[in-house]
Amino acid sequence: MKKTLTLLLLTFSQFYFSQTIAEARNQSIGQTVTINGVATNGGELGAIRYIQDETAALPAYGNNLSSIQRGDSVSVTGVIFEFSGLLELSPTTSYNILGQGTMPEPLLIPITSANEDLEAQLVRFDNVSFVQSGFFSTGSSTVQITDGTNVLDVRVNGSTNIDGSEIPSGAISIVGLVGQFNANYQLIPRDLEDIFPYVAPAKEINIKMDGNDVLNNGTYVVGNSNTTTITVENTGSEPLNVTGVYLSGANAADFSTDLNPTTIAPLSSQDYTLDFSPSTIGSMFATLVIDNDDSDENPYVINLQAFGTDNLATEPETNAELLNFNNIQAYTLVGEFDAGAAESHIVLWKNGSPVSEEPQDGIGYLRGDYIGDAKVAYVGSGTSLTPRGVIANQDYYFKVFAFNGSEGFENYRTSDPAEAQVTTLGAQIGDYYNGISSASSTLLADLNALINPHNY
Repeated sequence: MKKTLTLLLLTFSQFYFSQTIAEARNQSIGQTVTINGVATNGGELGAIRYIQDETAALPAYGNNLSSIQRGDSVSVTGVIFEFSGLLELSPTTSYNILGQGTMPEPLLIPITSANEDLEAQLVRFDNVSFVQSGFFSTGSSTVQITDGTNVLDVRVNGSTNIDGSEIPSGAISIVGLVGQFNANYQLIPRDLEDIFPYVAPAKEINIKMDGNDVLNNGTYVVGNSNTTTITVENTGSEPLNVTGVYLSGANAADFSTDLNPTTIAPLSSQDYTLDFSPSTIGSMFATLVIDNDDSDENPYVINLQAFGTDNLATEPETNAELLNFNNIQAYTLVGEFDAGAAESHIVLWKNGSPVSEEPQDGIGYLRGDYIGDAKVAYVGSGTSLTPRGVIANQDYYFKVFAFNGSEGFENYRTSDPAEAQVTTLGAQIGDYYNGISSASSTLLADLNALINPHNY
């Protein structure tokens, strides 16, 4: 069963924007974006629609989306918003149904891979079972599935035909959408057809690197580890044959492995070693290719990233440029910049004085962290930012630094960062509730339409 990160290519009868969903997900909170994709659910989950293209997925929320059905090819415009950890479009300001799309195949993953990388995508878990027994509660509820070691929440929406039905016993396969509620990732099945008895495939390859599941065509950060354990698993009912193993790429000569053609018995695994001996400094890349006779995961490809003798990524050749703010309000700022030649950028900001602080190599930062008196406004691969906590009548200063690397191997370019200074507007009386009358007979309906409450 395919577990590749390369999703099914979708076709559309019309494109309104060239922005992929992966690019949209990298934009900052508050940005308005337009995405094209296929709706992987309809009204069975209420007012939310999960939209997926060949790069990623993003939910769109709004009562105006009721005409979008599962399988529709759509173009959707909305504002990037984070609801209890789930990145989504809310409000969704407009949409177009472009015709019938091609539904993506559910991505077969282990429980441990349900994370931010796959948020909102259609996935499948095999050979798992429900922790609970009896019947699903009437209305919305949360239960769990387990693979015998790991546990994942399953959110059953009360608007589906699942609630109130009998909880299956024994080994099952389950399909759903990867959701998030606060710190917990969860699976959201759409109907009873998403839950069915598990049937073991003939041959099923899975690869772990130092105990971490790595999906086909995924990336594994070796870091500076000289030795990494490769575990080849076969969860199928017949022997799996590994027929060839190859290392390729710019720095393939710095890697070696004792994984050679072999046979993995049914429901078993074998461990091998990946050795890394860097010959230079900076970022190093290679590709591990494992030929095998799994019918839909041949070859199994893992992209390797490691770091050389200086234990840092390569410093970017250029920094970000042309930071400007095209939306300046009393309590909101929206900025954009031209990307440097780098994997990611970090934006620092300060109130009242220029930013003199710099990020330190080998340290990863999160939005909201402090570096001296400067605060991190944004970290990521996007080129826009909407800082939080903006106050009226203030002078804010910003700097943008490009960097490469992750997980403690970051290398920041601190020379020639993009800079900007902006003054917020004066405080203004809000008009959020204009048009709402406490004397109106439709008060509750009017408030509901305005605040757009969520029920998932």
